[in-house]
Amino acid sequence: MQDPTARLAGTIRRLLSALPAQKGPTLFPVNQAELAELACLSRNTIGRSLAVLERDGSLSRKY
Repeated sequence: MQDPTARLAGTIRRLLSALPAQKGPTLFPVNQAELAELACLSRNTIGRSLAVLERDGSLSRKY
């Protein structure tokens, strides 16, 4: 079984690859429930995984 954070990162990479390339931060308006469905993970797991990715500088969340 794949690590949930790695699974989420892969899901986000696939989604972002469908967007046009741009310089600087990419705004990606999606909520945790949508990410959970796409990654086949629970919303709670998505929240924990997003916190890990944010802590390591891979992404930042806006509310």
